[in-house]
Amino acid sequence: MSKRFVYYNAGIAAALLMLDLFPDAEVGHSLRKLRNGYTGSCIRVRRSSDNAEQDIGFNSNNTIDLVTLNSFVGSDSAYIVIWYDQSLNGNNFIQSVQLNQFRIVVSGVTETSNGFPTIYAYSLDSSMESSSLSHLSEGEMFMIVEGDTIYGSKASWNFGSDIQVCHYPYISTDIYENFGSNTRRGPYTPVTDIGDMNIYNVLSANNNWKVFVNNEALTAATSNVVSFSTSPILGKHYGRNSSQFKITELIIYPTNKDTDRGDIKTSLNDYYAMY
Repeated sequence: MSKRFVYYNAGIAAALLMLDLFPDAEVGHSLRKLRNGYTGSCIRVRRSSDNAEQDIGFNSNNTIDLVTLNSFVGSDSAYIVIWYDQSLNGNNFIQSVQLNQFRIVVSGVTETSNGFPTIYAYSLDSSMESSSLSHLSEGEMFMIVEGDTIYGSKASWNFGSDIQVCHYPYISTDIYENFGSNTRRGPYTPVTDIGDMNIYNVLSANNNWKVFVNNEALTAATSNVVSFSTSPILGKHYGRNSSQFKITELIIYPTNKDTDRGDIKTSLNDYYAMY
């Protein structure tokens, strides 16, 4: 049986969540619950009217508790102070500077991507930083992301040690990426429209570096030095303004997922219905 299907225990429907099906993630961020054993919150938000903050958890359907979020925010806007890591590693994405925070609610309306609640890098100054990943000897990222459709030389994220800016996209639809590497590579021009919600998937292993958008392979480099960032960041970095992208989920494994990659992407697509 494929790992993406619902499992049953003692006659009671008990859906295994993403990190139950594919465990041992180094990083796990989402606006849905990823592990049945996770008991923390989803995000911490700041309300625009008075800058009050509140943690927002999950509802009984294992998705972000929009009832609580909407009750707290009302007709105001809400910004992300912390995006909690649902792995066991405490790799929270944090932004305490108000002008640099990602947005989840604008004037009482939840930001969405493909119909799902999402986090929006709405400002050129949007950024969030997490804990060092420099201890990893290899890794693979699965990101649910909707790219900026206003092209420009803007920054998307940085998970490698190379100090050149990563772009999703660059001037047109080109991608530049340095995930887990001491080298930024690109441009790669996917056929897939990266202005839609997609699975952005990158592997960094010794002399093995791959990039996919959904199931479209963009490159397979056979020369690579693994080198992860000491300060992973989403949004603005190295002085370059942030791309206006929407991110809904981010999972990073500390291993090469060649064996499970197809099942992982099938499970993600089963949930988010992207292609």
